[in-house]
Amino acid sequence: MNRKNKKIIVNFGDSIFGFGDGVCHNDPSISSHLGSLLGDAEIHNISFGGTRMSAHGEHWDSLSMYRLADAIANKDFTLQINSLNFFDYEGFVAPFRERMIKLINLDFEKVDIITIAHGANDYTSGKLPDDPQNPDNIDTYAGALRYSVRKITKAYPNIKIFICSQTYCYFEFDGVGYIDSDGRSFNKDFNTLPDFVNMAKAVAYEYKTPFIDLYHEAGINKHNCHFFFRHPDGVHHAEMGRLRLAEVISKYLF
Repeated sequence: MNRKNKKIIVNFGDSIFGFGDGVCHNDPSISSHLGSLLGDAEIHNISFGGTRMSAHGEHWDSLSMYRLADAIANKDFTLQINSLNFFDYEGFVAPFRERMIKLINLDFEKVDIITIAHGANDYTSGKLPDDPQNPDNIDTYAGALRYSVRKITKAYPNIKIFICSQTYCYFEFDGVGYIDSDGRSFNKDFNTLPDFVNMAKAVAYEYKTPFIDLYHEAGINKHNCHFFFRHPDGVHHAEMGRLRLAEVISKYLF
């Protein structure tokens, strides 16, 4: 268990946390903004763009959160190391390798806090928020989240896990109008992103671990969204959006 005054925080997520600090964009990432806001904390950004909470296809599955939780609990990153050879396109292989090396070298006995912030890619890929018939179904967002929390909690009971919700987003079409995540669905059950947010909150309640509602507490909505995103990209935030999300998260961590 970490006995130092400086808290060690590990941020897991997809490109929403992963972009910045030279990865696709040069402005500070959410993790960097958190470091500035929190001051005396050691923060590690272990976020991989394009990844999901739930099961993914081919080599991508090795970087899904439930797979990372397995690797952390078992101290075996063979699957992840082997998959890096497939991420050979420009812009991703270098940061993926850098963050994987950082992850492998982390001593989780000394980690105080983990934040888990996945779900955007589960939502847009048509995954279901949950499977009531099989709550542990890792092909759903909530099933994979339950699995991840259990794995890490059992292996490292000293770590406090914060579950972060997905963030508000919008989708432009024809350069004229757009529909936002309050109304757009990608799956067969017509779930919108707030349904995933509600499942994140439910799993946090189920496992008695803190929940950070980035969807509702950040104050980003259809009236001001163009200020916080890299318009017309309504999924990945501009620097002001990343700062706003970091401000919300920072209120909870200490």
